[in-house]
Amino acid sequence: MKKFFVICTTILLAGCFYASSLWAIDATLKAEATVKKGTIKVTSEEDLEFGEIIPKPSEKVQILVDASAGAATEATLKTGKATLKGNAHSGLVKVTSPIACELSITYSVGSQQVQESSNSNTLALTNANVEKYSTKSPLTVQANTETDIHIGGLLTIPNNLAANGFDQDYTGQITVGVDYN
Repeated sequence: MKKFFVICTTILLAGCFYASSLWAIDATLKAEATVKKGTIKVTSEEDLEFGEIIPKPSEKVQILVDASAGAATEATLKTGKATLKGNAHSGLVKVTSPIACELSITYSVGSQQVQESSNSNTLALTNANVEKYSTKSPLTVQANTETDIHIGGLLTIPNNLAANGFDQDYTGQITVGVDYN
């Protein structure tokens, strides 16, 4: 009887395995993803302003707007003698990134000078000094959160500024490059 029971159990189990394979199925699924461009966006900009400067004639003067630790709301005299007036402040670029990450920042001053309208007189504003007195790179940002990049610099008025270089407005261009680090 024991032999009969073992044989019946073996046949029954074999039948179960055989029967289960008759009703087994395979399912085929797709693997899908949508990949989007993680574009960094500029949400607003504000120019770097050194204000009104009245330098002592025939003396090299350097004016500093230091935004290395955040927004600067005034210019300070670094070297020379001058009176500073007006609304000096750091420049500002606000950016958003769809990704929480570090951003790389570069600063470039066109011809590394600021010129008056006739282009015959120039003031020095170098890439190195803009980088030194602006927001440091890399900059950690949160996803979809507006982040400030403050731009400062050290403007140099030469000691040999021509007579027609006074009572002029000087402008230059600073390019702020922002990319994923």
